[in-house]
Amino acid sequence: MVCSRGGFPQLQYLKFSGLEEWEEWIVEEGSMPLLHTLEIWSCIKLKEFPDGLPFITSLHDLSVSESSIRLSETCLPSFLTTISLIGFRLTEDQMMILEKLLHLKDVMLIGCFCGGRMVCSRGGFPQLQTLQFDGLKEWEEWIVEEGSMPLLRALWIGSCPKLKELPDGLRFITSLKNLEFYVMAKGWEKGLSERGKDYYKWQTEILQVKRTGTHEEVDAVVMLFDKVSN
Repeated sequence: MVCSRGGFPQLQYLKFSGLEEWEEWIVEEGSMPLLHTLEIWSCIKLKEFPDGLPFITSLHDLSVSESSIRLSETCLPSFLTTISLIGFRLTEDQMMILEKLLHLKDVMLIGCFCGGRMVCSRGGFPQLQTLQFDGLKEWEEWIVEEGSMPLLRALWIGSCPKLKELPDGLRFITSLKNLEFYVMAKGWEKGLSERGKDYYKWQTEILQVKRTGTHEEVDAVVMLFDKVSN
C-alpha cells in the first residue's frame, strides 16, 4: 500500500482493521498532512511503521492492536500525545523508546507481553499524565527511577497477577493523585495499605475485596488516594 505525496490532504482519522495479508506500507512525505488519529488493528503481517510516518507532525493519537509491528526510535512521530498498545510484544528497549517521546501524555498497555521486568528511567515520560496497565500476565517487577514521569496524575493497574508491589520510586511523583487497581493477586491490598502508610501517606477511600473460589482477589477495585498534606 502506498500513500503518495499530496494524497489525502484533509484526512484526519485513519483506521486499518483485519487486513490479514497486508505486509508493507509506504507513506511519502507530504501525504496525509492533517492526520490526527491512526488505528491499526489485527494486521498481523505488517511488521513496520512506514518511514514517512514521522513527517506527519499533526499525528497525535496512535492505537495498535494485535500486531507484530516493531517499534524503533525513527518510526514514531515525535508529537504523539496518546498511544495505546493492545496485544503487543513490548521489549524493555521499546519501552525506552516510548519514554523518549517528549509530548506523550497518555499511555495504555493492554494484554501486552513485556517480560517480567519494566523500568521507567530518570527523565523518561516528561509530559505523561495518565498510565494504564491491563492484562500484563508475566509482569513481575516495576522499577521507577527518581525523575521519571514527573507530571503523572493517574495510574491504573489491572489483571497483572504476578506484580506483587508498587515501585518505591512512585513516592517521588508528587503530582500523582489517583490510583485504580482491579483483579489483582491475593494479598495485594494488604501490601498496598502498608506501603500507603509507611511511604506515601495516601488515604484509602474505597476498597472492595471479592473471594472467587479458593483465591481472594481484588475484583473491580477502585482505590482513590489523595495526598495527605504534611
